[in-house]
Amino acid sequence: MTPVMLAARGDILGGVFEILVGKDVICPFLIIKDHNNILHMACYGGQIAIVKRVLSLDIVDINSRGHIGSTCVMVAAANGHRKVFDLVMCKGGDASLVDKSGDNILHWVCRGGHVEMVKYVISLNIVDINSRGFNGRTPMMVAAANGHSKVFDLAMSKGGDASLADKNGDNMLHCVCRGGDVEMVKYVISLNIVDINSRGFIGRTPMMVAAANGLNSKGRCASLVDKIW
Repeated sequence: MTPVMLAARGDILGGVFEILVGKDVICPFLIIKDHNNILHMACYGGQIAIVKRVLSLDIVDINSRGHIGSTCVMVAAANGHRKVFDLVMCKGGDASLVDKSGDNILHWVCRGGHVEMVKYVISLNIVDINSRGFNGRTPMMVAAANGHSKVFDLAMSKGGDASLADKNGDNMLHCVCRGGDVEMVKYVISLNIVDINSRGFIGRTPMMVAAANGLNSKGRCASLVDKIW
């Protein structure tokens, strides 16, 4: 990561960033290892003045792709920066795009876990609340796997279907057990959405998924074996 990228991401007052810009140290082709550019870094930091300054330089495409194909709109949403999100959208950012894995803006914002930002993105009706992303997972599954119970509840109140399974056959309980957040696992179990011994990918139960991910899960029938054996 270059000094100017670090300043774009973390310079609260913008002074260091402006000094570096004045020294002509910005190159539009400079990217960090995961392919994020200076606009991604500015959107990550969330300082509206710096994002405006980077946009004014016109050195990168507003819909340029970064880490796993993420856009600047996705980065701003995931980090809960509504003003930056609105600015980038106003300048031509396309919130309907998906990343390399198939995740859309709603998957990204649910992964970030900022409730008000999730509520805002849902209100824009950009994508279906039950849209499918990586491995056919819904935004609700992403929220659950990352332990964001308030986001999970919000998505469910807005029409999210917690009974859906991904393309491997894993359901909400499998997803949350894979995530490993114990309190979130307890919460999903308490909702009685799916059978605690339901079968998912290659016949595995949520308990097997929890065990494989190092989580001591609440469950029954530990003698169940999956189809791989």
